[in-house]
This record gives sequence, C-alpha cells and structure tokens, in this order.
Amino acid sequence: MSRIILIILFLSSCTTNNHTRDVSKIGLVFFSFKLHKNKMELKPIKGLKVSENRSRVSKIRTPFVISSPNKSDFKAVQICASEYDSIFTQISVGVSIDNVPCFVQGTGMAASGNKLGGWNLFLAKGNAHNYFPKARTINTKNFRTIMVRSVLHRRGNKYKKKKFYMIVMIDKNSNRVVDQGEYELFHMSF
Repeated sequence: MSRIILIILFLSSCTTNNHTRDVSKIGLVFFSFKLHKNKMELKPIKGLKVSENRSRVSKIRTPFVISSPNKSDFKAVQICASEYDSIFTQISVGVSIDNVPCFVQGTGMAASGNKLGGWNLFLAKGNAHNYFPKARTINTKNFRTIMVRSVLHRRGNKYKKKKFYMIVMIDKNSNRVVDQGEYELFHMSF
C-alpha cells in the first residue's frame, strides 16, 4: 500500500510542464522505479528522444511506469507491443480503429497482475494489444499511470532481447477513429 501512496504523491505534484524534455508527443512520461528498504525510488527516464516518425526510449528497465495526462475522460490506454517494428505500418491518422489490426475490438489482452504490484506487458505479432482501462491504472488529478513489472512474450515467458516496439493509442474523444495526437510509435531499448 505504501508503494501506491508514494506514486500518487509524486505524480500529483508533477505536471507535464515540469518535465517537458521527458514528455512524448502525446504526453506520456516514463519513470523507472525500485524498492529500497520499503521505500520507492521513482525517477523520470532520461532516455526519451521524440522525433516526428517515432520516439525512442532507451535505458529502460523493468519495472517501469508509463503515465499519461488525465485531461479527458478516455476509456483506456491501449498498447500494441511487439518485437517487430512492422507494427508501425498498421496505423495512421484518419483510419478507423477497427481497421488497425492490433486494435480491432476483441484483440485486447487482459493483463496479468494488479495496479499495486504492476502489470505484465505482453508482446504480440501485431494482432493484439494490452488493454488498460481506468480501473487498471493509478489515477490522480494530473495522470493515469500504468506500472509495468515485466515484458513477456504472449505465452508468458520472459522477453530477453534488447529492444521492442510499441504503439500507444488513446482514443481521447472515443470516436473509434485515429485522430492526430491520439497515438505514438515507440522504439524501446533496455
């Protein structure tokens, strides 16, 4: 319980303006955390490089935290993660979400874990996504936060390679269309 309180206190004091160099195009902030003598150390990951085509997050370690601004009443944060960057060709502005193979209704994987201890982030081959509705996130006035405890293959074994790729989708206006500012491509490396 103290872990959740520390994260909420830290994130409540943050705004995206205080961390502008560490914020992605759609407002995501990545943190690393570790427990040390029952105290949590939470630090922004400095390896975020934002570009027009895709953003890179380097020096990431599990467990880590993904926080998104809590500015609208969107239903969920959806993350398509894969060991292949070919997933990036699936999505573009103006496309119906039902035409993006990894985000089609019915392809959401229920994450294993819990919001206090963290969730497993599952990798798929572009045909499924990790679904994090509000009930699976830590919510504060400014942020919705997902604690990721490990990155796993879809069948549950630990992912051991040095990089993976993610599409993070937040349908902010719930219109089931990919609008500008609702998704971002990430190249993640450990």
